[in-house]
Amino acid sequence: MSIPKEKLDQRTCAAIVCEHIATGRQPIMLAERSEPEEEADSGWQFLCGDPNEDWTKAHVWSLQEVIDIDSSLSPVADLPAGTRLARAAANDPWEIVPGESERQ
Repeated sequence: MSIPKEKLDQRTCAAIVCEHIATGRQPIMLAERSEPEEEADSGWQFLCGDPNEDWTKAHVWSLQEVIDIDSSLSPVADLPAGTRLARAAANDPWEIVPGESERQ
């Protein structure tokens, strides 16, 4: 029996984290939320910005684990699917940026 999505605590749902962030080598510089593919998926992906990212080495964390390493994400964690966030430096505030389809 699956748990209805509205009963899940979003902070326990899965998020994709690039290897550089997961291993502590780089800070989170980009965040993007897509439509969740299943009820335990938050839809969030967190990236360091390396254009040569190897997605075969990505990690799956809970959204709360991501917030634990970067608390600046807590106030934006509930933004809807389609949200893209970026910042120029690790201590800068998050800015909403247009998605690929919005830039054309």
